[in-house]
Amino acid sequence: LQANFDGQFKKFQYLQSYGSSLAGAGHPTSFDASYLLDKDGASQYPQVSINIFPDYSTVGDFKPGTYNEDNSSVNFEYKTGVTISSASKYAPKDFTYTITEYSDSRIKGTFSGTIQNNDGQKIVVTNGEFFGYRK
Repeated sequence: LQANFDGQFKKFQYLQSYGSSLAGAGHPTSFDASYLLDKDGASQYPQVSINIFPDYSTVGDFKPGTYNEDNSSVNFEYKTGVTISSASKYAPKDFTYTITEYSDSRIKGTFSGTIQNNDGQKIVVTNGEFFGYRK
C-alpha cells in the first residue's frame, strides 16, 4: 500500500492481514486488510487498515468498481500509536476506493479522500494504491 499523506509519500511494505467475508452462497461480501510501514512487520506503527463493505442493494456483488460513502460502508484508518485518523468517524464523507482487479486470490485498487482524528486534525490522502494476495 502506498499513498501521499498531506503530500508526504509513504509506502507500507508489510501486509499484516488480508481477508474477506463470504455470503452463504460463497460470494464475497467485504474486503479488509492491514498494512505496516516496517517491511519486516516488527513495529506495529504506523499502520493502515482498509475496510470495504458494499451496499448490495446499490452495487450488487463485490466486484471491481468504485466504493464510497454513498454506496457502501468504507473505512480507512491511519494509526500512529494512540492517534487514529479515520475516514468514517470524524472526517468529511469524501473517501473513495476504486477496485481495479478482484479474484479469489488477488485484489488491487486505488483510494483517496480526507481522514480526521478526534482532535479535528485532517489529513488529505491522495494517489493511494493497495493490493492483497491470498495464498
